[in-house]
Amino acid sequence: GDKDVYTNMNMGGAAGDENLVKMSESLWAIIAQANSNIYNIQNYAEVSQEVKDKYIGEFMLFKACAYFYLVRCWGDIPVIFDNSQIIADGESFSLTRTKKEDVYKYILATLMEAESLLPDVAEPGRVDKASAQGLISKVYLTAAGVTGSLNSAYLKKAVEYGEKVYDNIGHQLEPEFANLFRISTGVNNAEGLVQFHWICVYN
Repeated sequence: GDKDVYTNMNMGGAAGDENLVKMSESLWAIIAQANSNIYNIQNYAEVSQEVKDKYIGEFMLFKACAYFYLVRCWGDIPVIFDNSQIIADGESFSLTRTKKEDVYKYILATLMEAESLLPDVAEPGRVDKASAQGLISKVYLTAAGVTGSLNSAYLKKAVEYGEKVYDNIGHQLEPEFANLFRISTGVNNAEGLVQFHWICVYN
């Protein structure tokens, strides 16, 4: 009952809404952690380039996913490339917003880079090329209507990347749709491209 304001799209004083504040903080934390980990892997990890690419691709995907949530909720938002640099420059409390159209372009560029780095098929519980392709399709579909009139080139791209996911041999549709929402059958389901993993704790 206390979430009716979201269902009815009647937020009123949204800026002070505790749930939105927490959501915003968690998404910016994901971006900060992704940026830091990408930097550390590139500069300090003593592993093969193949392993570096895999994990950099994962962090790029999650960073893009966080930006995708932020831009859909708030429109124009800052884009942060380097955490350390903005802190060193003293700009962390006065960041310039990027136009939402350009944020979508950045998300797509980040996801395409992730797609090039991720493995064709990942072990259960990890993301792979199809994960990036599915998000790219969804971002193109969403960005197609951002300016008010439908962008037909973006819609074609959404279909193109959707077909790539469909053709990916590492993923297949779950025969029983309800299984996607059950803890016993939904986690690491072959249909899942990007999933939140929940742990239920019983007292």
